Amino acid sequence: TNLAVPLSSLAGGIPASIVAVPADLIKKRVVVGVAESPIQAFQQVIKLQGFQGLFTGWQLNLLKDVPFAVFKLSIYEASMKFYLLNINKKRDLTPNEKAGCGIMSGAITAF
Repeated sequence: TNLAVPLSSLAGGIPASIVAVPADLIKKRVVVGVAESPIQAFQQVIKLQGFQGLFTGWQLNLLKDVPFAVFKLSIYEASMKFYLLNINKKRDLTPNEKAGCGIMSGAITAF
């Protein structure tokens, strides 16, 4: 259905952000010099803000990441459908053909 791609993107985007947001927060603290190591950055956040401090900006990241994931997955699905209908009319896509569609969708959404 038309809702499959957005719902799939949402279903994948939310759990991914639960891991990505704290990891990005810790990485940024090390890069800007607030902490000397990821472990120290983690300890600082927990000490100053508690566990919820690891998720600072989580909602804003969702507002950015989920539409991007919907766009990227939609392009991937459309490129596979185009390839099947116009180029490869007789069989399922091979792993290399699927990878090619994925590379194309990644390249388009990178802009």
